[in-house]
Amino acid sequence: MGDPYGSPHTPPTRMPHTPPTRMPHTPRCAHRIPPTRSPGILTGVKGVGVVLAVVLAAVACASGSKAALEQRTTQGPLAEELWVYRVAEANGREPTFEERTHWERQLDLAITRYLAKDQEYANSLGVLTFRSARQAAVGMSKEQVVILLGAPQRTTTDAGEIEKLAGKYWPDVQPHATEAWVYPMGWRFYFDGIRLVDITQYQPR
Repeated sequence: MGDPYGSPHTPPTRMPHTPPTRMPHTPRCAHRIPPTRSPGILTGVKGVGVVLAVVLAAVACASGSKAALEQRTTQGPLAEELWVYRVAEANGREPTFEERTHWERQLDLAITRYLAKDQEYANSLGVLTFRSARQAAVGMSKEQVVILLGAPQRTTTDAGEIEKLAGKYWPDVQPHATEAWVYPMGWRFYFDGIRLVDITQYQPR
């Protein structure tokens, strides 16, 4: 039956087809990535040490510097520092707990025996560096240095050899150095008689 008003038939309007929206694809590995956490304040020496090591490594890589370590100082290496270096160099590893304990006991005994026979030094200000810090320093005697650091790798009284060891510091070392001792890690000790009067260190990088 036609339209009573005589108008042509109009088909119903259809809405355009819209495909369903798809969520973006997420790789499977992304589900295994832990959530990111904001870093807190580092606590403890270990955390600070790690950060410091990373910073120093980054600076070294950025600068690309290969300058040698060269210094003149009044303070030499710590007894433990040099001992650990020697053990690692000889055995390819750090000392064990038992080895460290034995070494510390022997060093304590040697220091105690020395101070018992040298009461004047035992009551001086310099004794703190010797007994507590266990660090070789200008003003010590040859015997004190050997107690802390052990025997040197080599010694010399030849002025030409001493000049080579002192390097650029020779003008400062020359007036009072009559003998030089060489230790690992580039340490050079200069003596006037039995007294340690100067210290230098040279380590190529």
